[in-house]
Amino acid sequence: MNRDLCKRTINEDCSILSALELMERGETRTLYRCDSNGVLLSVVTEGDLRRLLLQGQDLNSLVSESSTNQCGKSFIFAHIKDTDSVVYELLMKHRIEEIPLLDDDGRLRSLVSRSDYFEKIPLSNPELNGTEVEHISDALASNWIAPVGPYITMFEEKIAAELETDAEKVVAVASGTAAIHLILASLGIGRNDVVLVPTFTFIASAAPIEYCGAIPVFIDCTADTWGICPESLRKAIIFSIDEYGTAPKVLITADIYGGASDYNLVSKICDEYEITIVQDAAEAFGSTYEGTPSGLQGKYAALSFNGNKMITTSGGGAVIAPDTESAKTVRYLATQAKSDQIYYHHERIGFNYRLSNILAALGVAQINSLADRVSRKILIYENYKKICADIGLQVSWMETVPESKNCRWLTVGRLDNYVVYPGQTIRSLNQKGIEFRHVWKPLHMQPVFVNKRLFSVSDNPVSEQIFKSGICFPSNLDITPGMQFRAVSVLSQLLRDVR
Repeated sequence: MNRDLCKRTINEDCSILSALELMERGETRTLYRCDSNGVLLSVVTEGDLRRLLLQGQDLNSLVSESSTNQCGKSFIFAHIKDTDSVVYELLMKHRIEEIPLLDDDGRLRSLVSRSDYFEKIPLSNPELNGTEVEHISDALASNWIAPVGPYITMFEEKIAAELETDAEKVVAVASGTAAIHLILASLGIGRNDVVLVPTFTFIASAAPIEYCGAIPVFIDCTADTWGICPESLRKAIIFSIDEYGTAPKVLITADIYGGASDYNLVSKICDEYEITIVQDAAEAFGSTYEGTPSGLQGKYAALSFNGNKMITTSGGGAVIAPDTESAKTVRYLATQAKSDQIYYHHERIGFNYRLSNILAALGVAQINSLADRVSRKILIYENYKKICADIGLQVSWMETVPESKNCRWLTVGRLDNYVVYPGQTIRSLNQKGIEFRHVWKPLHMQPVFVNKRLFSVSDNPVSEQIFKSGICFPSNLDITPGMQFRAVSVLSQLLRDVR
């Protein structure tokens, strides 16, 4: 039983007092009494408990005396495999605000409310925790509104604390894309240098390679974790040596959807050829790899705090450097490469990539909620797995590297018995107010990279297979189990209709 259901259920021996206290904590007027196996026995309302007390029962009396089915009434329920429309009709017909979903054995699996049918189900919106206005107001009152100020330092310190590294190695910047560009510039990547990058990622992982005039070479992914395929990586390195006479200088990894590649294998291969690993951890803030926070697996790392990431600064990012001197170089390049002189003196071409103090104040407020958000995102993923299994929708979920934690920024999986692209599935879902999305379109398939090389161990690249059947489930932090049921139910019905 998931955490949300636990807040709404009571056992057979629950007292009236305990039930009232649970109602108050959960801000609800209805509880569900289940036996030790999770079988729903009765539905208990606040009115039931009041009537018991009026009849002379004391607060220590058992709730079982007040159950609606004990009074000769059967409770209304739906089966977990019932369609979205059937559940909706039951809610409307019986004029009830909420309905329990039961499995074949009568066990409580989920709850669906009327509001689940009248609210849009977004993919992943920003969430405010209530302290943002206080921090931003303080930053404004101090008149630190430029890309310098105390909140930038504070934000960098908090990022470092989350990653268990030194604050001097963290540089807050304008975006995750800017972070990757700054790292490549710091490493001296220039025209005709070869940089390896996964094909199965967002374009921001590869665009900075083009900014530098370098050559992107794409690598296919694995079918289980969707991370870098080590065999494909080695093929790309050998090609680079044969074609250009030298090994690639950099490998950019991408921890997509919160998941990691097998960094032990990837690092071993890169060490053989003295290739620097730059970790794009834009989607993985809050994840870990074998117990170590994501962002510490490469020599450098880039983070993103864009609008729908785990925490947001509206737009922003950070560079995690290997040492303080490297961080100083990044900071220097991010500030128009202005030398430490009394006048404006520039010996290199730099960039205007620093984060503002105002946005850093937003980040300081947001980052305090990171651990809670990771827990909630993982719960959303686990609940989708249960609902899909209950309904009978077959999904191959993106797996996690052993002994690691995926923050599950978005819940993603493959509908292997269906083709999601091309097709009308996503468009039809969005028209119903349920925001599913396609997974990333592989970069080697993008028109802008049409002449670039892809290396795979298969004539049918894994990334292309995932793109055809992969899907992003609505993963908004405030999504309810009922909304998740509705999303899966509508998806399942649409897929049955197009087969």
